[in-house]
Amino acid sequence: MARQISKRIKIMGTVTAQTPLHVGGLGTDPTVDLSLAVDGQNRSYIPGTSLAGAFRNWMEDCGLDINSIWGYQEEDKGHTRKEDKGHASFIMIEDAVVTLPDGAIAELRDHVGINRVLGSASDKTKFDRAILPKGSCFQLKMTIDVAQAKPIALNSVEQLIDVLRKDGLRLGAAKTRGLGLIKLTDLEWLEYDLSSFSGMVAALKKSGTPYTPTAVCSSRLLHLSIYWKPIGALMVKSGQDGVSVDILPLVSRDKNQVAFVLPGSAVKGAMRSQAERILRTVLRLDANYADKLQDQLEGSSLELVHWLFGKSGTGDKTEKVGFGRGALTVDDCFCEKKLDPENWQAVEQATDDPQAPGTLRGSLDAAGLTETQQAFHVAIDRWTGGAADQMLYSALEPFKLAWEPIELSLDLERIEEPQRGAVQALLFLTLRDLALGRIPLGYGVNRGYGSLLVQKIVLKAAMPEMNDKEVTFSQQGEINGINLADLDQSWRTWLQQAESQIAQSQEVAR
Repeated sequence: MARQISKRIKIMGTVTAQTPLHVGGLGTDPTVDLSLAVDGQNRSYIPGTSLAGAFRNWMEDCGLDINSIWGYQEEDKGHTRKEDKGHASFIMIEDAVVTLPDGAIAELRDHVGINRVLGSASDKTKFDRAILPKGSCFQLKMTIDVAQAKPIALNSVEQLIDVLRKDGLRLGAAKTRGLGLIKLTDLEWLEYDLSSFSGMVAALKKSGTPYTPTAVCSSRLLHLSIYWKPIGALMVKSGQDGVSVDILPLVSRDKNQVAFVLPGSAVKGAMRSQAERILRTVLRLDANYADKLQDQLEGSSLELVHWLFGKSGTGDKTEKVGFGRGALTVDDCFCEKKLDPENWQAVEQATDDPQAPGTLRGSLDAAGLTETQQAFHVAIDRWTGGAADQMLYSALEPFKLAWEPIELSLDLERIEEPQRGAVQALLFLTLRDLALGRIPLGYGVNRGYGSLLVQKIVLKAAMPEMNDKEVTFSQQGEINGINLADLDQSWRTWLQQAESQIAQSQEVAR
């Protein structure tokens, strides 16, 4: 028997990517490891299943009622005859075709894992990912059926839409590594009465009445804005070479312009490596040279890192804790200097022939990059002491550019209560090392690139003790501007427990 629907609510609006976005699909390009989802007309699109999964997951993480509205199925074990009970979802979300910014195309990002012992690229961990650029948008079309016999939690949906409109939600892959932040604008709610003949006629004519939501959702995240500036040249290497320059800085689309970018994956990877180093130092543990990268990341004594940065499941049913996605999210950080795409393309295609039009220096000046210069590097032959054959290369080094703050978000609800204080303490210790210059960022960090100066960190949170606080760091490593007594105690307690567990395991091993 068909469901008795008494009314229907339609939610429509424009969703805009605040950061680059990757929603994967069947790989049609053999040169790309992780391709974007495309429809039958080869257009990038967001499947309704991806949107529904992200929305349902957010509601579940917040402890909201999901079964009544998203549907469920489970086996009824209370009867002798086993029967499935549950119902289908009352929410329908349409597939959405993506509109890119004017003149933009999908971008390609390279990724690589870093071996914790060697400090170099780990074997067999390099891959690339196609992404939709920042500013891409699509239309959200969501329909909610309200049945007479099955009341649903519309309050939960109202909170979902409220947070999507104000703070945004994460969609797609690499959500904690700079990608996937979306926000909703041009929101419209319409209600259709299906319980009467006149209401059915109005629904067929698509003349719904405005629906006014009442529920609001307060942010449950701790936001940290790191205000900083580079010392010297700082960049992430692009995956493609220029005509006259071998190494170019990575740029990414920012609406109708492009800008140098520090991907969230690069910042988060550097922070994670330092957080692991902190734990291994205080616990006197070594990373095994022979271990694969995944084994180095999954050390049993690194659970604070796992809560903070994430850890993939092993599939072992005896696994006590499923860490999954980490509690810390790092957004892509863009340079404040925006470039016209045509000017940057001229830099990429500039020649080193002074007689030819479009020289590199002229193209840089035209783009407003007057302090950016081409630097030449060469490897030295260890026997002759001269330049090694075919080892000369050049890099484009950006200088004296201002950058936007590095934006972090910490979801405390994803951390078990007993570990919450120690995880926050580890985060602040890692940020202290960043402020003291111990964590260079980007390309060539062992060759003079990537140094930075942290000016301050501004906190935003629903917690009064954290909201609007400015955190600074002294040269001696003191953390000022916030009371860390509770976090310090949690850190010391966790250290004592971890040292005790390590000692017991070593005793058993003997």
